[in-house]
Amino acid sequence: MLPPVPPPGAPPLEQAMRAENIDSNYELIRRLEPYVRPAATSTGSLSAATRQVLATQLPELLPHAVEIIDYLGRYFGIDD
Repeated sequence: MLPPVPPPGAPPLEQAMRAENIDSNYELIRRLEPYVRPAATSTGSLSAATRQVLATQLPELLPHAVEIIDYLGRYFGIDD
């Protein structure tokens, strides 16, 4: 279990995730997966779905959408 406060110098996404009580990248992916799995057919559709779910479910993470989309793309094996 990660400590509740990000260590000094933690990447911005990690800080934002901890503020939302999300302890790891995997937990973030698991939280977003039900919403974005149907769109995991291409980078474009995954990007749109991810941005939409972030805007409605986790707006504090929206500034980190590019990094999150990259994680999700690798998780789903999208290579286009």
